[in-house]
Amino acid sequence: MFKHATVLIPTYNSLARLERCLAALREQNCPDFEIVVVDDGSQDGTADYLTALNWQRLKWQHLSENQGRSAARNQAIALAEAPLLIFLDSDMIVCPDFVAAHLHFHRHHGAGWIGQGRVIISHDDANPTLTPFSPWTDASRAFFATGNVSVAKAAVEKAGGFDLAFRHYGWEDLELGLRLRQQGLKSRPVPAAVGYHLEPPFDLADWPVLIAKEQARARGAWHFFNKHPCLEVRLMTQLTPLHPWLDSLLRLGGRVNEAGVLNALQNMQRRGQAKMALALARAYLNHYYLAELALVQQKGPLVV
Repeated sequence: MFKHATVLIPTYNSLARLERCLAALREQNCPDFEIVVVDDGSQDGTADYLTALNWQRLKWQHLSENQGRSAARNQAIALAEAPLLIFLDSDMIVCPDFVAAHLHFHRHHGAGWIGQGRVIISHDDANPTLTPFSPWTDASRAFFATGNVSVAKAAVEKAGGFDLAFRHYGWEDLELGLRLRQQGLKSRPVPAAVGYHLEPPFDLADWPVLIAKEQARARGAWHFFNKHPCLEVRLMTQLTPLHPWLDSLLRLGGRVNEAGVLNALQNMQRRGQAKMALALARAYLNHYYLAELALVQQKGPLVV
């Protein structure tokens, strides 16, 4: 029972969002799936919530300490009983035919394909599913992005699963995707498998956290490139002479500095221009990514 597909969800201190994610999965119009949640050392009551659910379709495991998304997903894969894996982030709210769409795709295309579901970025916390699809909200253009993607379990196991060296933010799914492609798998969009990614509005109070995330992403990028030193990964991770030059150009040779950017962000936030503030923040945060990338290159290969 429930064994045609397994939906795998890693989670860490995201109880409120996990509740909404699982509520959407309760509304699926397809009965042929199970859900595996791996709680990656959460301290926000996630384990108590999952214990109380008592839902036949759901099985879960609590890790005693935070081990990172690669470890959590690998544990979920080990618990999965279905031949098809559907990876889903815990901050996603999916449409009722989400599972059915992924299953239909693989029944039609076969085991040699990756089904990349549609990821729509929503800043509407109250009604995320009302967010329209557009080039500005589409975040589903990657070959293999685990926010919403499906693939045969056998293919992932043959590739060796997720690299445990990626403990922090970024790259672990793209790196596995590269290995899957080297196995001969192909990727195609599954537009009917819609998921809405809940992204909170920009808050200047999160600035130090956002910087730390970019620095962690840079360390992961360096590991990614050392593992796959090819042009594709070099471009993907911005490990070219062009990218620091563009960064300097965008910052007008340093005349656009953090103090000025923070002042502009504060004004935008005060005027309620959350989307504009987020766009500016992302553009400037890439400077911290590139700076950390330059630093780790001096130190040589590392485990992140």
